[in-house]
Amino acid sequence: MANEGDSLRAREEQERARRRAILSDLANQGILGSQASQPLRADPSLAHAPVPAPLLPPRTQRWRRPWLWGLLVALVCAVVVGSILIPPLFSHTAAPVAGPVSITPFANDLACPVDVVWSPDGKLVAIAGYRFACPNDGPDAFLAVGQVDMYTAATGRLFATLHPDTLITNSHTAVVTQALQQQTQDQSFAPVIAYTALAWSPDGRQLALPFVVLESRYAPFPTPANPAPSVLSSSPAALYAAGVTTGVLLTDVDGMHTSVMGAKYHPVLAAASATHAYQAQGLYGPSVEWNLHSGAPVTTSLNLTPALAYQWGAQGQLTPETPLTTQTAPTSSSGGPVGNPIGGANFTIWQPGSGLQGQLPAPPTSVGTPQSAILVPGLFLWDASFLVWSPDGQYLITPTYYGGRVVIAGQAAPSAQALAATGQTQTPLLPPRDSALQYLYSQSSFLPSLAWRPDGQTLASFSFGRSQGAAEDVLTLYDTHSSAKRMTLIVKNTADYSPRDGFYGLGSQTDHGVFLRWSPDGSHLLLFDINRGSNSVITIWHVAATV
Repeated sequence: MANEGDSLRAREEQERARRRAILSDLANQGILGSQASQPLRADPSLAHAPVPAPLLPPRTQRWRRPWLWGLLVALVCAVVVGSILIPPLFSHTAAPVAGPVSITPFANDLACPVDVVWSPDGKLVAIAGYRFACPNDGPDAFLAVGQVDMYTAATGRLFATLHPDTLITNSHTAVVTQALQQQTQDQSFAPVIAYTALAWSPDGRQLALPFVVLESRYAPFPTPANPAPSVLSSSPAALYAAGVTTGVLLTDVDGMHTSVMGAKYHPVLAAASATHAYQAQGLYGPSVEWNLHSGAPVTTSLNLTPALAYQWGAQGQLTPETPLTTQTAPTSSSGGPVGNPIGGANFTIWQPGSGLQGQLPAPPTSVGTPQSAILVPGLFLWDASFLVWSPDGQYLITPTYYGGRVVIAGQAAPSAQALAATGQTQTPLLPPRDSALQYLYSQSSFLPSLAWRPDGQTLASFSFGRSQGAAEDVLTLYDTHSSAKRMTLIVKNTADYSPRDGFYGLGSQTDHGVFLRWSPDGSHLLLFDINRGSNSVITIWHVAATV
């Protein structure tokens, strides 16, 4: 036991010697000072002295030096001032036009587009058309089955698909069912549901698809080369003797909650101009106003007073603002917002449409080959057709023709003989909305698709470049006050320009196969040229507010 105790004391002595050696080395390096080798004793003079601040690590003590704080403040000020004076180095300026997002509707087997619309919140884009065939494709018309595709605007991804024919058939609405079961005189033709427009309800909860039941075969609808359709099987008078079945499908986005209303109407076959001959055939007119709460039409022969703008009144009445006449055009047109016919309390006729210069048909040559049409000097026409929905969601008016003859300052009026020859003697007169529209009429005889930004400050114009031998089509944005070009977008497409007969749905007549649509907030612009056939693509650009 004694040996073990001696061994333990020896080890303790060795450990104390090792510690003294370490402390001696630290003292020699000046880290512990002269007190390192002396025992620590309390100083009686410090018994009542204030406790000193704790010793901070060296890095923390450096931040307490005033000159370092001054340097930091100076650097912060330099960064702030520099970001103001030299924006390119410290900030990113958004491009005037960003994107685009592309959507290929035909990838989902959609053909013959009828209409393209934005949801009220601008998040979705819906397109109505048919699968496989068009309702005016002759022997193949019975294959035309309605379809509505919805896409996410930000990504172009398919969101949902609806099959409206099935929704209408399953509703068992008596007048519609009877029309679909009607045996036609032409044994090779079966009744077809033809959709005339597509609209999103003002609250964004429902989609509306006005339709007619075609009980006769139609020739191709208007194209840039064939502006007026014709009836092949029977005369319009015989066709409408028994009346035409019309209706509206209302459905939510998933098709789970639907309602269908239908009625018969008898179009009045009034004389029509050569330019708008389709009106006499009931393709757009007379328009039908529906009371969606009762499910019955308010009138099947709506006859609006021509005006530059309209305002909703009591019991679904549209009151004209600045009425138009056939003698004198108003002195000026409003340069403010164009108004929204879907849910707006008032709206102007300057909705997406087209303009053209009046033409006289040229006589055929001796060999029967038609010559180019003859332009009529001073005869400028505006043409738009669109659906209207009341702000409270109760009343819906199916697509109605709005337009007239635009009187351009400094241009001689067309002769009475020319007006009679073109069927424009009773066309109301209207002024150009703004300097941009007036400029475009002076530059081209055909303006296939025009669309104003909702605020009315920018006019988008699409022109067919390829039909005129150019390499691309062109989409141009104009300042409506100065007519200056704000932006030009080259629209490239690998497909050739070759409009296909019968490719146009009923809702495409005033668009000449081109849909140009601003989003409700004016932040995005959509273009859909269906003249490319199955290669047609919906393109969506984000447009800066400064453009």
